[in-house]
Amino acid sequence: IRIVESEGMPVRVNHSQNLTYGNLYIKFKVKFPESLDAETCEKLKSLFPSSSPIDIDRSREDVEEVQLSEFDSSVARNPLDEDSDDDYNFEPGIQCVHQ
Repeated sequence: IRIVESEGMPVRVNHSQNLTYGNLYIKFKVKFPESLDAETCEKLKSLFPSSSPIDIDRSREDVEEVQLSEFDSSVARNPLDEDSDDDYNFEPGIQCVHQ
């Protein structure tokens, strides 16, 4: 599990109009084979881009660089698991449409 801090869901804190953003948690599930023969290994290498650095135009409006951090469950805080919801305003916003 990795975290991108302050890039998760918005939450209103202390009944204010200001929004703060929670953390975005990413869980990777990767299953690696126990072994690969040389031919399969070469085929896989041909499917993926080279390991050389990728040139990204960071000046573009749709590009945002964030820090991916290790997940530490001993310090992770989920406001929904707290004893008191007094600091959070869970007013209805956009709702799912039931069909």
